[in-house]
Amino acid sequence: MSPLYPSLKNLDALIEVVDQQDTPLLLMSASEAQRLRLPYRAILVAIRDSHGKVLLRRRKTKKREETAEWELSCACTVPAGISREETALTALAKEWNLRGIGLSQGTPWLPCPENGNTFTHLYLTVGIKHFITTVPKDGSETLLVDQEELQGLFSHFPDSLSPALLWALQGRHLSEYLA
Repeated sequence: MSPLYPSLKNLDALIEVVDQQDTPLLLMSASEAQRLRLPYRAILVAIRDSHGKVLLRRRKTKKREETAEWELSCACTVPAGISREETALTALAKEWNLRGIGLSQGTPWLPCPENGNTFTHLYLTVGIKHFITTVPKDGSETLLVDQEELQGLFSHFPDSLSPALLWALQGRHLSEYLA
């Protein structure tokens, strides 16, 4: 239960629709906000190991002929009444079984068509000594890449990268993190 909305039940199914200053206006299901193209909050997390490699994932698609894009380690909407950082830490625990991880906040990505009209914040993990790639619970494929390999994907296979990963690479939001 969120301390901001103590009387509401099933709050984890709701998100906060926000105005252009990122101030909450109302609560709504994520699917409805996406359908109506209303602005809301989301997070991205890049997991990096001590060797400077970042973990990418490619989620399974429902259609066999579709090829999923490589994306950052975690991406999700922020539930109503929950902070972005808490959402990022919860996603790391649920999806990758990583707990007690430090986070550094990266660059915000302002609402635009490429990010589904969301106020998206990028978080970068800190303090991971050794990361063993495991298959996440959703069965995603994983890829651990260094900066040179990531630049190669960006240069030669940009169509295989998600809009969020393209944004992070084009804006050099991961460069210092991977150095």
